[in-house]
Amino acid sequence: MKEDLYEAVALCTSLGLLTRIVSNGSWGKTERSANHVASKLAASRLSELNISTGKDHQEFVSQDCVINAAQAVTGCMIPTLITVEADEEKNRHYRHLASDPRVQKLLREGFLRIQSNSWMPFHNDADERGQEIDHESLRNGCDQIFSNVVVTPHDNLSACCGLTLEHIPEMRLGRCDGSNMDALYYSQSQDFLKFWIHTDGPYAIIESVLGKESAKILDGVVHICQACAILHKDDEVKRAVLSRYQQLAPEVMTRFYLKRALEVSSKKISPTLNKEEETT
Repeated sequence: MKEDLYEAVALCTSLGLLTRIVSNGSWGKTERSANHVASKLAASRLSELNISTGKDHQEFVSQDCVINAAQAVTGCMIPTLITVEADEEKNRHYRHLASDPRVQKLLREGFLRIQSNSWMPFHNDADERGQEIDHESLRNGCDQIFSNVVVTPHDNLSACCGLTLEHIPEMRLGRCDGSNMDALYYSQSQDFLKFWIHTDGPYAIIESVLGKESAKILDGVVHICQACAILHKDDEVKRAVLSRYQQLAPEVMTRFYLKRALEVSSKKISPTLNKEEETT
């Protein structure tokens, strides 16, 4: 996006919005290139930078690139988060990055944070990484749905920014021409499955409709977005959802609105999901 990116950040800032960029840090090949981009981001008044790295990323973008980028941006006092994908060797890449003296210094200065996120396979022949799976967190509802929309590079509006978004056509709300964003967003109010995903999450939905049979389908699932792709793509799961949703809908919607009320009371979200309610 080059200059368009800086202009977009500056515009959002001028409108009083917080901004965040997710990057692989490839522009940190040298200190000079890193400082050039960092100065542009600072001038645009970026709120936060996220840098993704790990085993797969570092095949293309080295750890030194990531550190150069982090040094330059934190030097401009922009809060920065480095997220390291989990790997099979007890997070070797995370430990190597976190122990680097340059990173240790940035952590002490307070503008850098570092965390490890679950790695999710996209292909059947992907290598096993032996991650520890947190099943309880997988059973949570998806807060992305209804609280986040994404404008893609192809001018489509999508219902979330999940890792498997491009694999799930149902998450695409339609083409955004700049004047119909609200109509596309509110069209979700007719999609019960999105209410269900927001409330229970895809992992718990699969368990609910398949019972004990879900264990085989969910075997190896490490990420909520991975479960969401299965929910939308697996024929057995789709048949089970279609056969059970009318029975489960009243209870799901009751819990959705209770959750919504709590979110509104804590001022996390707008109180309405229906355009007519919002305008009356």
